[in-house]
Order: sequence, then structure tokens, then C-alpha cells
Amino acid sequence: MKQMMKKLFGPRKRLWTQKYDNGEKREEYQYYFDPENNKRLKHGWYKSYYEDGRYREVGRYTKDVKDGEWSLYKYSADVKKTTITYNGGKKWSGEYVEYWDSDNIKIEENYKLGKKDGRWARYGEDGSIISELEYKEGKRWEGNFVEYFPDGKIKREEYFRHGKKNGKFFEYYESAELKGEGNYIEGKLDGKYLWYYKSKLIRLKGNYRGGENDGSWIWYDENGSITSEKIYQEGRCVEGDC
Repeated sequence: MKQMMKKLFGPRKRLWTQKYDNGEKREEYQYYFDPENNKRLKHGWYKSYYEDGRYREVGRYTKDVKDGEWSLYKYSADVKKTTITYNGGKKWSGEYVEYWDSDNIKIEENYKLGKKDGRWARYGEDGSIISELEYKEGKRWEGNFVEYFPDGKIKREEYFRHGKKNGKFFEYYESAELKGEGNYIEGKLDGKYLWYYKSKLIRLKGNYRGGENDGSWIWYDENGSITSEKIYQEGRCVEGDC
């Protein structure tokens, strides 16, 4: 009979509650226990709170993935700040916002039909803009794009215009030293192209024209000595160590 009831109505939901040190609720949610994997699976409504008891996030889970409409609340305001819809755990539509502990915005994202669409921005804890980019149907469309290492340090900076890379780009080592730099025109590399060792000595010096290797290209070892030289014309090596 118990097995029949489980098949008809699904696994029995339970309530999980976690609290802050001050006794206020940190989060609470409905779940059921999955005996095969020996774990709790969030299933049903979910609520998380700030330490003073006000809402932080309110939404629903389906088999441990976010689903449907979620409301995100700003710490300093007791009114709904943003709403985003999830589809099978994937951000689907609406605006998603994360905040620093200082209550300033940290991340701002917009989605439409499961794709990045609209303004995306990342801010420093003091409220300064680190990067700002416009997406269109999932494509980087307009603005400055910044890629980060897991520890938050900048990995790469580049600019997009009408969906194509345009202007200078810079790439960095995890230790923050400049790793490489170049320039794009309408999505194609064009102009000086330089890569460096962590010691800041040049590793590679070349030039692009319309996305193709052009002119003199020189490679160096870590002591600054030349290891290879080539001359290119329209992407083809015509002289040197071809």
C-alpha cells in the first residue's frame, strides 16, 4: 500500500530549515529524500533570508533544480527588487541581480527565452562599473567585455560593436602581469600583436592585417634572444623560418 501511495502521489515532502547564529532563519525549503543517492532533493517552495529576517530569495525547485518565477530582494528594501524565471534550472527570462554585502549591485544580467539579452554589468564593491556589455539573442553585441579568473582577477578585456570585436584587447596571467595585447577591426585581428612572458619580456611580436599574419613576426626565448623570424604576406610565410 505504501509503495502504491508513493507512485500515486510522489515521495513525501519534508521541511528543511537552517538558521543563522542569532537564531534567525537562513533558509527553508521543501524537499524529499532520495534513498538511491542518499541525499535531500529540493522540491517545492524555497525561501532564503537576510540575518534580520527579511527575504533574500523566494522561488521553487523541481527535483533539485530552480524552476519557474524567482523573486530576488535587495537587503535595504523590503520590496521585490527583481524577478527572473527559470526553466529546468536555466535562467530563462527576466533580470538577475546579485549584491555585495555593502548592498551595492555586484552582477546584473538579463535573459530572454534562455539567452543572454539586454544589459549585463559587473560592479566593484564601491559601486564602480567594472564591465558593461549589451547582449542580443545570446551574442555579445555592444560594450566592454571582461573575463575573469575564478579568484576574481581579470583574465581578458575586449570591446564589442554590433556583435563584432573592435578595438584593443588585453589578456593577463593569473598573477596580473600582461600576457598579450592586440587590436580588432570588425571582428578581425588588425595591427600590432604582442605576447609576453611573466617576466614582462616579449615572447612574440607580429602584425595582422584583415585577420591574416602580415609582415615581420619574431619569437623570443625567456632571456630575450630571438628563436625564430618569419615574414608573412597575406597570411603566407614567404621568408625566414617557414
